[in-house]
Amino acid sequence: GVSRDIRKVAIGFIKAEKSWIFLPTSIEFSVSEKGRSFRRVGLMLKNEIKRLAGEGVNNISKEFKGLRARYLKVKAANIGLCPEGHPGAGEKAWLFADEIIIE
Repeated sequence: GVSRDIRKVAIGFIKAEKSWIFLPTSIEFSVSEKGRSFRRVGLMLKNEIKRLAGEGVNNISKEFKGLRARYLKVKAANIGLCPEGHPGAGEKAWLFADEIIIE
């Protein structure tokens, strides 16, 4: 495999809080040339993610300039437990993701 330009990465996440499915609290993007040691090239935090997403299926994307890599790692953090005020408060929350699209 060879390194390729990465201009944009989009990930599908579901938000259905009534079904205990929450958006990630953060999304970390890392790249590597050999697939062993990765360096972080982007981070999206809770407020930015919430601003980009509504109920249902969401494609949350991050744009990059001048990024080339052979391997890409995407790490999305689960909220963990349903928050206070939620009918399932204190119970485990779900994080649903589907495809990752790399342009």
